Amino acid sequence: MKIQVFSFSRTVTIALSILFVISLTFAPMVPASAGQVKNMTIQTAEIGDDEVGGQGENGSSAPLETQTSAFLAGKVAVGVIAIESNGLEGSLNQENWTVDELQTVRNEIWSGLQKWVAWKPAAMNLEFVVDIDRDGMADDMGSETIVPVEIAEEPIANASGTYDIWTRMALVAMGYSAGTTAEDAAYVYASDLRTNNNADWAFVLFVVDSSNDNDTSPGAFTDGQYLISRTFGPLAVMTYNNGTRGFDNMEWATAQLVARMFGAGFQLEGSEFQPGGCGLSTKKFGYLGIANSYCAVSAPGDEPNPRLMYHGNGDPDSLTKKQIGWRDTDSDGIIDPMDTRPSVLFSPYPDDPTSDFSLVYSEANGGQYRAYDNPLASTSCLGRPTDECFYSYYYDVTPDNLAVTINQIEKVQFRLDGAAWDDINLATAQDGAFDTDYEIYTLTATVTAGGRHKIE
Repeated sequence: MKIQVFSFSRTVTIALSILFVISLTFAPMVPASAGQVKNMTIQTAEIGDDEVGGQGENGSSAPLETQTSAFLAGKVAVGVIAIESNGLEGSLNQENWTVDELQTVRNEIWSGLQKWVAWKPAAMNLEFVVDIDRDGMADDMGSETIVPVEIAEEPIANASGTYDIWTRMALVAMGYSAGTTAEDAAYVYASDLRTNNNADWAFVLFVVDSSNDNDTSPGAFTDGQYLISRTFGPLAVMTYNNGTRGFDNMEWATAQLVARMFGAGFQLEGSEFQPGGCGLSTKKFGYLGIANSYCAVSAPGDEPNPRLMYHGNGDPDSLTKKQIGWRDTDSDGIIDPMDTRPSVLFSPYPDDPTSDFSLVYSEANGGQYRAYDNPLASTSCLGRPTDECFYSYYYDVTPDNLAVTINQIEKVQFRLDGAAWDDINLATAQDGAFDTDYEIYTLTATVTAGGRHKIE
């Protein structure tokens, strides 16, 4: 529980408790002295009468449609699209998915996603849901079958740099034709995935059939690449055979692409995973702006060996975990991007003193009564391609809102004259439910006798 207590040197003294929907219980605050606004814990709570900013029109700092991933936590929706050619319009038709291949894709992807669930911090919530039949809803990954998308192109017969053409063709075939690029359409599909599945994040994973590919770069595109990824998505691509790694290593390729979608960098100096290799060890990645210091380092001390982003299999090392947001500075079991502190806007009762015995605190009566999260700001970085941080990706898209949260207000409690805390004396959300990071609330406190009363 996160509890903020503050008071006014007037007839009514107020304190609010705000609970967040996250994985751990937060330590309570200590009451402040009368007439002051104080926070007795290390973190600062902001309490006042002024409206607050936020990237949403209502002040919310929830991720925008184009912010499909930031740090790996909460619920992640993945749309899997298996592409093949239909042989029309003069296109090649060398690849045709079989039922067994599609089941392999389904099982390997699910295994790769579940690796991250196994690797997560013990107290953190992490869940993946997957759409494999193209309806935007979560499917049973143990029984349902991937429904492929046929297009007038054979992707595996092209260079990886052409991905924008045929991934967009697939999305258009699914009804997503927004904008002019594959990313434009993928953002809309990812938005549907998030909305339909009540997910925090989403990305689109394309799988290209390569089972019959026997050219000079078997199992890969014509330039030898078999993975295509852009930090923070919204889409990624892999081939069925993953080059010479084989289809039975698709789970590891999936795990690597999840790391990329949530801000981590590859560490191999060669071009197997991406053209040009990992680049510079000073390049910063992720929401937290972590330098890729293990770039071209084959065996750093006290790290897994093999490790995921260098060898292509094995556990993620501590650097990769920080790049995807899994840093816990104060060792309290909550990753830094989730370890935030709520604030409240609270105005004094409009009539003080008052003859009212039922005190209604509502914006309808004037003043402001709001509870909201204060997200951890993303670390400032240089622009791409020098750095590949959340900040460098979004600073020119949402320049005033480079901090996001997936925490939610769960309830606002109050008590009168030192009574026990309970779920009877609760504020109500103006929109009917506490289910976002920014809520307008109303509370009614009823007293039975005159005099000075304390509402906490």
